[in-house]
Amino acid sequence: MKRMKHIISTLALVLGMMQIGQAQVNTRAIKVQPIYGFSYEKIIKGDNTSLDFNVLHNSYRSSFVNFEEGFELEDRAKMSFTGVMPSVRFYTSKKKDGMRGFYLAPYAALGMGKIQGEVKRDDMFESESVTYNGAVMEVGGNLGWQWQIGSGLVLGIQGGMGWQRNTFGSQTIEVDGQSESITLSGNERINVPKLQFSIGYAF
Repeated sequence: MKRMKHIISTLALVLGMMQIGQAQVNTRAIKVQPIYGFSYEKIIKGDNTSLDFNVLHNSYRSSFVNFEEGFELEDRAKMSFTGVMPSVRFYTSKKKDGMRGFYLAPYAALGMGKIQGEVKRDDMFESESVTYNGAVMEVGGNLGWQWQIGSGLVLGIQGGMGWQRNTFGSQTIEVDGQSESITLSGNERINVPKLQFSIGYAF
């Protein structure tokens, strides 16, 4: 009889500990964003507001590069960005505590960008290689949803738009023995909506 009481007491203690563990709210998360970089998220106010600090590095090719003075791309330009992007996430669910559910997230990004491409004009026989380096600043907002599976796995998806300004300036090339300055147009622009996925561990 005493042994049975001991077993029941042990089971009750284990179940109680499991319930306490389920009731706990994770306040931190480390996540990887494929293609973009990684981030560290931490609850900063109550149970539904967090700071998500992103370290970004991505490289891709794009045709959406415009030049002044009548120059145009011979092929898609290679573009890259390395920088940081802190954002504040406001989770809206009243039924879910912690870093899960739907959220709104204003952000600011700052870093260094690079554009490499081959440019050509109608009166040029051969294309010329140009490289632009400059600072990039962007502010905007994201909408997203984050799931928390079990005690630690987190999955997320978000998308948004932002206003960007850069300092790429101009480059000089030789055309028929004379120097020509090629300037990128659109140092200020609205970025097209982008979609990001993340996976990580909350603790």
